[in-house]
Amino acid sequence: MLRPVLPGDRERTVHGHIQFSGETLYRRFMSARVPSPALMHYLSEVDYVDHFVWVVTDGSDPVADARFVRDETDPTVAEIAFTVADAYQGRGIGSFLIGALSVAARVDGVERFAARMLSDNVPMRTIMDRYGAVWQREDVGVITTMIDVPGPGELSLGREMVDQINRVARQVIEAVG
Repeated sequence: MLRPVLPGDRERTVHGHIQFSGETLYRRFMSARVPSPALMHYLSEVDYVDHFVWVVTDGSDPVADARFVRDETDPTVAEIAFTVADAYQGRGIGSFLIGALSVAARVDGVERFAARMLSDNVPMRTIMDRYGAVWQREDVGVITTMIDVPGPGELSLGREMVDQINRVARQVIEAVG
């Protein structure tokens, strides 16, 4: 199930039944260590305007998330990041999440996504390449790109799904904005 992140997700992620391997943590956080409590707080306490997060759950446990964080100097740009639990990788969840994130970003006035990742993060690169990513080397093993936020016709989501996600995103953003 797709839904906006909730404050209790931090606890469910840290102490839940879903496992994130060292490789998954390394790809997402560029460190194989479990994120610090301060980082977990940042990741789960969002305002839904400048920091928006979708979560995919299996039962009550979060198994994946996708977020955008608006750039402080250019509000039309937001950095994006995804995390998918190991047992759920390779099922199209990342592709689904970039679609859901794109719908929310358009509702919120974001026009471009920036991404920073490890150069060997093939799954994320593949998703970004579908939308015209041009990669720049930032540092040894780290690359960046900027893409236009995909429009509804570019997404691998049906029209009905886009409309449902749009309604939920609009309700959440308007409720807190």
